[in-house]
Amino acid sequence: MASQQYKIVLLGISGTGKTTYLQRLFNEGFEQRLLPSRQPGFYQINFHGQDMIVQEIPGTLMISDTSMDHHLGSAQGAIIFYDDREVSYRRAQQWKKKFLQLSNGPVLMIQNKSDVKILDHDNDFTISVKQGLSLSKPLEKMAQLL
Repeated sequence: MASQQYKIVLLGISGTGKTTYLQRLFNEGFEQRLLPSRQPGFYQINFHGQDMIVQEIPGTLMISDTSMDHHLGSAQGAIIFYDDREVSYRRAQQWKKKFLQLSNGPVLMIQNKSDVKILDHDNDFTISVKQGLSLSKPLEKMAQLL
């Protein structure tokens, strides 16, 4: 019997580390300067026996974009990135609100770039993609919640 596949979306404004996070997970190293993603990217991951399709939503897409409703509404979970900038945290809160309007799946709030500065906000995980710190924890938790 085939196991169920779960769709997880990665959300956050440009520059919060969504693409580099995925690259590090697939052992492609760390690239300091990447161009912003323009199109959603899809990655198939089996994490602790849980099959997941991870869809990276480009940070350049606006929350109000009506095409977002389909991407978010068809997802079973969301991992929302923010970094050391307050604007990225405020936008992450907006993404969380929008996701929860369209889906009843779990949401994990991830602060990346903890090697630079840690904001004093509630989050589920603090990671550093650059240093490779705690990268598997968000997906481990998501696999448990699904």
